Amino acid sequence: MSRPVTGTIHHVPFYSTENSLLYAHFGGTIAVDFFTVTNGNSTVEVSSAVKNSVKLVFIGVSPTTARYYYQFEYTPDVPGYYLFSASSGLALTFVIDGVDIDSEDSYVLLTQGGTQATPVDLVPNVKGPQNYILMVFLSSDWQVGRYSPLYAVASTQLDPQGNWLSTPLTVQHGTYHVVVQANDGTQVVIAAFLEV
Repeated sequence: MSRPVTGTIHHVPFYSTENSLLYAHFGGTIAVDFFTVTNGNSTVEVSSAVKNSVKLVFIGVSPTTARYYYQFEYTPDVPGYYLFSASSGLALTFVIDGVDIDSEDSYVLLTQGGTQATPVDLVPNVKGPQNYILMVFLSSDWQVGRYSPLYAVASTQLDPQGNWLSTPLTVQHGTYHVVVQANDGTQVVIAAFLEV
């Protein structure tokens, strides 16, 4: 997964083998039990702005492995190593994430209109796009069958018109497949070998 840039939404896919986190999707709430950032030798609680940016998205269930796929989203505001724990009230799930900031020249901001250098329409033409999640995969991963959401370097939910709800997505310069996946696991490629 590419490393995020401060000030942009960071997406962390993960899975659980039990479904208690689904509680949040039926009227429950997700609580962030702790969320710290380590920079050098100092570990501090993340800022209230980062806490307020936290979102947990349910992606789907694998019918073959019984894994429940989620995506944790937040917007980091300082470089460092982020450690957080999210719970639904019924279970505790630990998700560990590291944030390292490289040169900004290593990254590109991808939108539904492509990039500034590579304009392309990335609004999916599917029925009921709000029932899909859009994911960006390295083309080298996609070519060898790495279709799982865990291999996506970035993702976003869609509105009923297919517009991206999280934008821009931060990716490193490279070649990508942009794919939408329905709740039932059906995947549709909307852009292949997109160079950014």
